[in-house]
Amino acid sequence: MLLKSKKLRFTLIVAILLPISFVSQEVQADHQIQGSNTKIGFSWINSVAGINELAAMGYSKAVEMGCQIEHRDYSWLLLDQNYIQVYEWAQVFLSLYPEIDLSMTISLITGGFLTIPGNYSIEPYTEINENVTRLNNPRLVSGLKLFTDFMVNITGITIDYISFGSEINTFFSQFYNFTSNSFDNTVMLEDYADLCEQMYDYVKDNHSDIDVLTIFRYQTIFDIDLVNSMIDYFDSACDIYGISPRIFTSNYGYLERLNYEALENRTKWMANRAYPKKIAITNTYVISDKRAGGSETYQAFFVKNLFRVIDVLGDDLEFVCWYRIFDFPPGYLGMLVNPYLEVHATAGLLTDTGRSKYSYHVWMEEMAARGRIPTYYAPWKIAVGAVGLTLIGGFLVFAFVMEGLESYKTKDELEKLPKDITFGDVDEKKPTKKKKKKKSKKVTSDSEKVDKDSDENKLDLEL
Repeated sequence: MLLKSKKLRFTLIVAILLPISFVSQEVQADHQIQGSNTKIGFSWINSVAGINELAAMGYSKAVEMGCQIEHRDYSWLLLDQNYIQVYEWAQVFLSLYPEIDLSMTISLITGGFLTIPGNYSIEPYTEINENVTRLNNPRLVSGLKLFTDFMVNITGITIDYISFGSEINTFFSQFYNFTSNSFDNTVMLEDYADLCEQMYDYVKDNHSDIDVLTIFRYQTIFDIDLVNSMIDYFDSACDIYGISPRIFTSNYGYLERLNYEALENRTKWMANRAYPKKIAITNTYVISDKRAGGSETYQAFFVKNLFRVIDVLGDDLEFVCWYRIFDFPPGYLGMLVNPYLEVHATAGLLTDTGRSKYSYHVWMEEMAARGRIPTYYAPWKIAVGAVGLTLIGGFLVFAFVMEGLESYKTKDELEKLPKDITFGDVDEKKPTKKKKKKKSKKVTSDSEKVDKDSDENKLDLEL
């Protein structure tokens, strides 16, 4: 009988169960995690100025990866000079993918800079006098309202989220005393908060379907103190508090490798501080460039932990956007933007040539586990399954061949054995012919013969 050996049978069972176990884990994945309604997507999906083919490829890949939202920061100054890129963003790309929500910033403040058009001459100020153009100047507020209407109309599609500044705490840090953890002067901060309140009311009256964000930088330890001191000024100016962790660094700009507990604690702190409002992560990433302390392994580790945070925060987290899908081509950021930004070119989940990093596979598995994309089979698991199936096939062929050889060998040996060989404990001797005994002629007397005849006659009568 095939597969008589217990050891062979055990090996076969293991070979069968190994690939099945991996497949069963993947098939059941979308039933393992009951995710929240948090939208998951990208900031600046794949924008390389002047190369629309790469952008188009990025949007196609984004949909494949389950993208639900894209966030972009634009300075008001830049948009005032060239609004075509917003039209292109909305009409050339997002109009083709209605499943992707749109979040945009028209920034009066971007990081440490005022980005107001040149016809509004505003400089940082610490007191109010007739020579100062304030941030809540009626002419400036009126101009921003008109420009907001223009942006909403020029996109031609629904803007889901809007904000009027990005990483605003960076700008106001110039008025902050880090020793006492308090502001030395709040005049300009109060004016900006007033402007944001006016814009909030205007959006709600004229574009009621749009949610308004106030976005803080949340990258260094110092940022936590600034956010804590500023956040109450904007209670009446937004629906959601946005944070831009980008790449977590120390206070001195070095990459900080956060474990899961640290990442969870930071995001939980922000969610608790913002309550009862929700929070949104508008822009986060980890680089894989080894020159700046990154690696593909840590990037994948961070993506895994980010998804765990998404599950922990649940519906307190409105949306999360990872920065870019593909890396920038080598030298692009360094030559066209700033040489110091070159290491940030490796923020993508895939290289600029399309090779998948470890972080991409983690992303796909996590999205599949939440039912955001169809069941995803990571290449290494497919390889394990293929190896397992190959082992099964090879084992069956091996077992069949060995069984056939054994059967053939047994038959051949039987034919060569002596005829009177004893098998096992059974003594199977060749049977011998018995000699027939000769019957002796019996002589009967006359009286016996008469008796026999009378008996036969008696039998006939009885019948």
